[in-house]
Amino acid sequence: PKPANNEFSYVFTKGSTYQITLCLEDKKKRDVEMMIFDRGRNLVASNASNKSKKKNILEFTCSVSGIYYMQYNFKDQTNFCGASVLAFKRK
Repeated sequence: PKPANNEFSYVFTKGSTYQITLCLEDKKKRDVEMMIFDRGRNLVASNASNKSKKKNILEFTCSVSGIYYMQYNFKDQTNFCGASVLAFKRK
């Protein structure tokens, strides 16, 4: 089956640090890629490049205020259930 993509937009503020935490129905499966794109659709962060063992958490410090796109790619799954939580800390 074709991977499912889900995308959401959010306004990020320069200097703020954002943390996206992914909660999956099946904790053993870690085959969800989280990516953040800027307004020009350039990739600025991804949990695939996350050096931590916790691939369900993505941290990003915003350098330019604007609209960003958070995309979730569910690989090799047709039925999936999960939620993500976006938290931020202002500078």
